[in-house]
Amino acid sequence: MRILVSYRGIPQSPGWATGDLVAKAFRKLGHEVDIHAKFYQKNLWVESNPIRPEYDLFLFLECNDGDEQYLNLKQIHARRTACWFFDTSYYPDHLQGLQQYFGFDLQFIANPLELGYFPNAYHMPYACDRELHGRELVTKKRHVALVGSDRQDRRDLQSRLRFAGIEMDIISNVFRADYINALAESEYVINQNPAAGRGLFNMRQYEAPAAGSIILTEGQDYDANEGEFQHLVNCLVYYNPKELVDLIHTVDKNKSEKENIRIAGQNHVLKHHTYEARCREILELAFPNEAT
Repeated sequence: MRILVSYRGIPQSPGWATGDLVAKAFRKLGHEVDIHAKFYQKNLWVESNPIRPEYDLFLFLECNDGDEQYLNLKQIHARRTACWFFDTSYYPDHLQGLQQYFGFDLQFIANPLELGYFPNAYHMPYACDRELHGRELVTKKRHVALVGSDRQDRRDLQSRLRFAGIEMDIISNVFRADYINALAESEYVINQNPAAGRGLFNMRQYEAPAAGSIILTEGQDYDANEGEFQHLVNCLVYYNPKELVDLIHTVDKNKSEKENIRIAGQNHVLKHHTYEARCREILELAFPNEAT
């Protein structure tokens, strides 16, 4: 199939943006892919693809980065058009406006709590890339890590864990392979969203297990994504700091169970939650009566 994918590239991390990985996955599945993407806040194109007269699928990826939208793509001729929206909790009006402007045939929404705001919508979360995110067993250098921005609420959590005898490192400003290595070198990785983002499994939920670490995710997000993972099977779920402390202490006491959870988590995401799996699902939903 001939597919057009539009998104924003990350100038500091070429090849690592979600759109990069989606285009890569479609190509690995054997499809002809054009990319319509500029790097964030730069007038530079990721690839110099001219727009073709006709596509089978036009897929518009958006997380509201503040840059000018690709509104000219409304004129694209495609058998099926679709969007994949990520930050709907933060920018609901804006992303609903984009959907109304383009009139996409299908909407893929990363946050399951936001499906009702979009017509013909399907839950389509982030994923992982086996080549970029997957790691063989890496020597663990730290007990617990939270890889992301250094915020006061995270420092408060760090202090709470330290008081209970658990060392948690807050790791900020690491990118690309260094970011994945930071995940891989941690026994546990905490996945935590700001309150406004409840329900969204962010990228860490898939990247940390792919890198070979146990993911500790907040219960509100886990509840919204029922069926994606299983507590004490391939992930760990907590609802408050006390539960987090008790959970880590409990799992640490049984090293074989701990290793089983780690392995099951890695196998689960690499089998079911890769970008190739997402792209297959998109094509099956867009073209249900065709072999894709």
